[in-house]
Amino acid sequence: MEKIFIVIAESLKSWGIDDYFIRQQNKGITIHHEKKNIFISINRASRTDHPVRWWIQTRSGEDKQELPCLSIIGLLGNLRDQFGIKSSTALRVISKLDDLS
Repeated sequence: MEKIFIVIAESLKSWGIDDYFIRQQNKGITIHHEKKNIFISINRASRTDHPVRWWIQTRSGEDKQELPCLSIIGLLGNLRDQFGIKSSTALRVISKLDDLS
């Protein structure tokens, strides 16, 4: 979960999310955003939950959700949704500048 922790922390920073507390626990990651009063817990799914890789549990006021994530893309997408961040413009990766023509 250490690599996932780094990806999540860097993503929150790049999305411009401030005033959050993130920590890594034994089997998961906890995020608390004070301004929006959102608590998010990310835990690795058990082998019996396959193909689910992580579970995101959210609590905002009285609203609670548990969301399955099949991939890192799904995990980050669910996090973006929780913070109300719209999808960004798609990027195309190219190998050479010559490919721009």
